[in-house]
Amino acid sequence: MKKWILYALLSFVLVFSLTGCRESTNEEVYYKFHKKIANLKSYSCIAYINVSGNKSAKEYIVKHYYKTPDYYKLETLSPSNLKGKTTIYDKDKIIIKKPKYKDEFKITYKGIENRYLFVGDFIQNIFENENLNISGDRYFLILETDIPGSSFYFNKEKVYIDKKTLKPNKLEIMDSNGKKRFTVTYKEFRYNID
Repeated sequence: MKKWILYALLSFVLVFSLTGCRESTNEEVYYKFHKKIANLKSYSCIAYINVSGNKSAKEYIVKHYYKTPDYYKLETLSPSNLKGKTTIYDKDKIIIKKPKYKDEFKITYKGIENRYLFVGDFIQNIFENENLNISGDRYFLILETDIPGSSFYFNKEKVYIDKKTLKPNKLEIMDSNGKKRFTVTYKEFRYNID
């Protein structure tokens, strides 16, 4: 009788531990991510941007700051000739500051201004675009969608979300031929910093 109880108890523990350790499905992770970004008020990060042009590639390092509904700030950290340059998008205003030259340029922009390299724009596309492809691997949830009003160089975007932290890790922008034109790797990503 004791053996039977011991076997039953071990079987129960084994079944419970196996089901309890199950990895979340991509849909479950997407639901958690969607819930988190639905409450997004702001974020900041360091973005490592690789731009693949027709002739050469260029790399930039910038600080991103985003605050809903439409405030974006980019401060260039690298390359050295652009270090300190700050671009602010605030509703219909664009402000460009170049502290090296103590110069500031302001314009009023009427129309749609897409800031494709910001996670905030990708999030807006997720909410507005019905054509969202959800996939993943062991570590990342991968979301791919069309870019609204796409052009040859800005056709699709794909973001990699860390499944454990639900933070964006990488964003890729592809052209109409499927070639990666922009790759942005996000470091020190923080949600709702205000």
